[in-house]
Amino acid sequence: MRRPTPLPPQLPRDGFSTRDAEALGVGRRRLQGRDLHRPFHGVRVAAAPTSVLERCAAYSTRLVNGAFFCSVTAAALQSVPLPLALEGVGLHVGVPAPRRAPQARGVVGHRLTVAAGDVILVHGMPVTGPSRTWRDLASVLDVPDLVAVGDDIIRRRLATVEQLREELARTGRGSVAAKTALGLLDPSAESPMESRLRAVLAASGVQGFEVNRTIALPDGAVYRGDLVFPTERLVVEYQGDYHRDAAQWRRDMTRASRLESFGWRVVMLNADDVRRSQELVARIERMLGREGRRKPRLRG
Repeated sequence: MRRPTPLPPQLPRDGFSTRDAEALGVGRRRLQGRDLHRPFHGVRVAAAPTSVLERCAAYSTRLVNGAFFCSVTAAALQSVPLPLALEGVGLHVGVPAPRRAPQARGVVGHRLTVAAGDVILVHGMPVTGPSRTWRDLASVLDVPDLVAVGDDIIRRRLATVEQLREELARTGRGSVAAKTALGLLDPSAESPMESRLRAVLAASGVQGFEVNRTIALPDGAVYRGDLVFPTERLVVEYQGDYHRDAAQWRRDMTRASRLESFGWRVVMLNADDVRRSQELVARIERMLGREGRRKPRLRG
């Protein structure tokens, strides 16, 4: 089989526009070669992009002046935790209003009002910053997921609670959900699912719990619970993937057994439990003896 003609060294392997290639003398037949992938119209890459970062790098070759990545894509580029359902969606690309939103295969276009400082560089690409991204996500995430994102942003010091609050002062789409989530933020949560668990309970009117509270047992042992109801002596624990380790599982079992031997009840929850929020809230309220309370909606 005949080897493809080498491309000019000026064309990066992670993505180049056909316009740039043609300007360097690359013919259209060469641009149709089987060794080149076409993730977007007018874009070629040497290897098919498999991550959001690689897809953005490829699309960047056709970003018009002033355009930027936003919403879900901006969150992914900043390693913000998102629901699995949002992974693999089209790239979200914005332009300042009143310009026309981008339209292309694999792209979700946005026309946004942006202020100075809204757009920053991440991996060398224009992206909406953490505060603006969090506000924009309020139009696509429910309150618990928005809390998980906000907790992560604050915990990693990408933005402060005050900066998120100032961003919401510029009221926009999704601001009701964002304002609800703002009052539930707690950077002490140690995982996105722990944040979501706390938000599900709080937004449903379940009160009286403390986050990551230390429990001292009479025999001198000290444990810490994810969510602790001290009055009812109930500990709610989220079991993430790292609990699958055999040694960790044994420690968790011993810990729960010791707590229960001193009159505490321990509830172990997994990701499926947290996603079934109404069933979860009803279960916790039964254990607290509060069943039957009216629960507010979790979306803003």
